[in-house]
Amino acid sequence: MSDDLFRVLIVEESDDIRRLEREVVRQTFRPALVEIEEIRTAREAVERYQTEAYHLLLLDVSSQQASEAIRDLVRASRTRQRCPVIAFSTGRIDQDTLRILAADHCFAIFPKPFDPESVQATIREALEAHSKSIDAVVSPVLHGIMKMLHSSDKEN
Repeated sequence: MSDDLFRVLIVEESDDIRRLEREVVRQTFRPALVEIEEIRTAREAVERYQTEAYHLLLLDVSSQQASEAIRDLVRASRTRQRCPVIAFSTGRIDQDTLRILAADHCFAIFPKPFDPESVQATIREALEAHSKSIDAVVSPVLHGIMKMLHSSDKEN
């Protein structure tokens, strides 16, 4: 793991959805600048999040165990620098989970299946909003990624 890479944690039980989320991330950033870690369950994510730092979290909130694990993720994030969260769900989300997500920088919740271009745009918006809320000294990688995203927007 490199300190100069943009780190993304994908938490998704479905292999097909996880593969699609990975492709969305790769198409959003230059592959050489991003490190993607994939985990199947929110419980595993809690363990990883307590020891690793991430710049973006893509989170499946569909599973039965998600609500409890998301609460634990929020507790863990209070002791670390928070990162934007983009959630994905196959159906209804219980009120506790919605409340927790709202308190923990959840930028959007997408239904599955999702439109990849909409998720890409939302990733950009979430990072833009998040980068304005932190200091460049705290996260030089995020600010470098934002410069790269802005320069690629000007090229298009």
